[in-house]
Amino acid sequence: LFLLPYVAFTVYKRPHQYNRLVQSFSQGTSDLETLSEMLNSKPETWAGERPEKVRSLDGPDLKGFEILQDSRILDLRGWLPGAAGDVERDSVVVIRRRLKVLKEVAYRGSLSSAAEELSYSQSAVSQQIAALETETGLTLLERHPRGVSLTAAGQALVGHAEGILARLEAAEAALSAIAGLRGGRLRMASFPTAGATLMPLAIATFRAAYPDVELTLSEGEPEEIVPRLRAGELDLALLFEFTGPSLLPRSMPRVELLSDPMHLALPREHPLAARGRVRLQDLSDEAWVQTSHSSPCARHVVRSCHAAGFEPNVSFESDDYQTVQGLVAAGVGVALIPELALSVVREDIVIRALSPSPPSREVIAAVPERARLVPAAPAMLAVLEQAAAQYANKRGRPA
Repeated sequence: LFLLPYVAFTVYKRPHQYNRLVQSFSQGTSDLETLSEMLNSKPETWAGERPEKVRSLDGPDLKGFEILQDSRILDLRGWLPGAAGDVERDSVVVIRRRLKVLKEVAYRGSLSSAAEELSYSQSAVSQQIAALETETGLTLLERHPRGVSLTAAGQALVGHAEGILARLEAAEAALSAIAGLRGGRLRMASFPTAGATLMPLAIATFRAAYPDVELTLSEGEPEEIVPRLRAGELDLALLFEFTGPSLLPRSMPRVELLSDPMHLALPREHPLAARGRVRLQDLSDEAWVQTSHSSPCARHVVRSCHAAGFEPNVSFESDDYQTVQGLVAAGVGVALIPELALSVVREDIVIRALSPSPPSREVIAAVPERARLVPAAPAMLAVLEQAAAQYANKRGRPA
């Protein structure tokens, strides 16, 4: 909040500014980044006409700001009176420079000494001080034959300037570190089988490249993870989807990493174990082991069996694929297991491909919409694509 009065001075109010900012708020996209973009672009790049009515804005970072119909500057929560004349349009960088000039003048006691220290001309220093006085509407310096002294207003502003400048530098350093992946954090979630295969490789690769970014990983099924991603609790999610409606909204960016086929697990002594490929119809009389009936994989197995013309006789359920393998090995049923869950296979079962094509799920990575995208997320997406490509190249399962 300490910057708001100074940022307010930087907006050069022209009629065609209004629609740009109001439209971005109405679309739910306006934030400090939008304001920063406006401050650092030329007025002629803005398009549109000033709205006829007073608009109250209620965005996440600019809550309570009002664009006033007859005012030529942005009045922030009543901190500044509406100005009758034009205000010079400066960036925060320029405001900071002027505060540095004022601080140096106060320390040196003269315009010429401050100019020499800052490597400015004396006229340039005078212009900076004059601009601050114009913007505040107050006299900041008293001129004397042998130098200058601060007025009460100047003393008040200089009293805050050091803290403001220090906090600005700290904020810039923090933002630079995050943008350069020298800091910040990345909150991730993954479904279990990818968490045991793709994610460890990706985390190790990412951490080697960006050791200062804090990484966290939680586990869950897609129907548990997607609501957390949409609510802003996660920065990146590793999910899977079968054919059909997606859990993700269309506006949420996603990257398809690989297809994960489901393979048939049989007891080693099963009559079909000698075949290289097995048709799903050949299993219509078998007892089945699958994940819990409400899970996406179990539902897809049932749909696949229905498409093959039979209702599967599900005898046992477990969401632990090692348990599923153990039940298959015991000869109590057969199972369809995703390839990602077959990184470790028991010696007393065999894995066979289904003919003509196996059921498959798509493994995807998703991130929040752009407004909430953290800088580390695109870097991790690139690492995940690389990890997925490496995994696909090393596949040894039937396909």
